[in-house]
Amino acid sequence: MPRRSSTSPVSSRDAILTVAVELFAERGYHATSMREVAQRVGVVPAALYNHFDGKDAIFVELGTRYFDAMYPALEAARHAEGDAADRLAAMVAASVNTAAGLRAEHMMLTDEWRTIRRSEALSVLAARRRACIDLWHEVLAEGAVDGSLRTDVDDSSIIWLLFAAITSLVDSGYWSDIAVKPSPPLDDVCSVILDGVRRS
Repeated sequence: MPRRSSTSPVSSRDAILTVAVELFAERGYHATSMREVAQRVGVVPAALYNHFDGKDAIFVELGTRYFDAMYPALEAARHAEGDAADRLAAMVAASVNTAAGLRAEHMMLTDEWRTIRRSEALSVLAARRRACIDLWHEVLAEGAVDGSLRTDVDDSSIIWLLFAAITSLVDSGYWSDIAVKPSPPLDDVCSVILDGVRRS
């Protein structure tokens, strides 16, 4: 099959990002090379550098795209009506819906947090994640004040549990061997988890 010209529309930034996020999600950041990205796009490797300085730059742009969608969704949910427990439920739903729309980016970031924390080139993504985590801590603190959420469980433990549940809802691989339905209903999962942290 002839290689596409590097000036072909498929060599645009969007095409490169689409291919790269699929490879990062499938194979991992370290196992994916620029050469492999170029091969799947159908261009010579040098053509990628017309758009990006390197693999780090591609990864950062993909992560930035994810957080550009996730943070506003969480921020809006954090100011939803109701008490803090209601806002926490809204944040879970917003997180699942946003991550589901950017599934490959979500899985890429979830699988590579250790790499992100250790890499200065990717540190901007760690800061973006921290900003999102701060929103979760804020609503949990509000729940302690308004009495709608338990205070005997560490906030970090609650957030860890919520993140695990969110990822399991986004990635079918976590539940495909146990689920009767195509995916667990979001309301059911929220009910089970949030009832556990809601103050009775």
